[in-house]
Amino acid sequence: MARYFALTFALVLLAGAACRRDAVTAAARPVCLPGLVANWSSDSSISICLPPGFDPESGSAGAAPHWARIGFEYGQISISIDTTDVPNPQWPPHLTLPAICAAVCGSVDSVSRSRDTLATGVASIESGLWTGGSPAARREALFVAGWKLPTGARVWSYGSATTAPMRDTLRRALRTVQFRKFEVMDRDQLPNDR
Repeated sequence: MARYFALTFALVLLAGAACRRDAVTAAARPVCLPGLVANWSSDSSISICLPPGFDPESGSAGAAPHWARIGFEYGQISISIDTTDVPNPQWPPHLTLPAICAAVCGSVDSVSRSRDTLATGVASIESGLWTGGSPAARREALFVAGWKLPTGARVWSYGSATTAPMRDTLRRALRTVQFRKFEVMDRDQLPNDR
């Protein structure tokens, strides 16, 4: 009987330690304005306030956290973090880079550039209207954003919507993004296969 209680006590301690560890590795709850809902990535590393109806989507392994809402006012947003200290020629991100052609070629017009102060840094943002790829993608409102965290990690974000007001709502949602703590790896810490 004493061994049963000792085993139960040990399991309770382990479960408590696991809860504490998860709490440390999860992103903080974002501060949401009325009408927005707190959302977390599937691994809880990123949190963001989004309009109702946005659900996290799971992608392939290693894919950036992604949220989408299907329907009349469609929208999607993805956020990824680059924790390496390797220079990137595409930094900060731009709508006009050839990489946009990697999936489906198109063109972007009405491009505007801005900077916005977010909860985790100052972002460089480009917004525009994209046409191409399919008949449904005519003047789709989209944005790309990039900023550095205090740790030096780079954050990339992409969003698109059927309307410019929804795109702008998603762009403003970036102001609420929270991250768990990420450490930046220098070149010496990277795997050899990079």
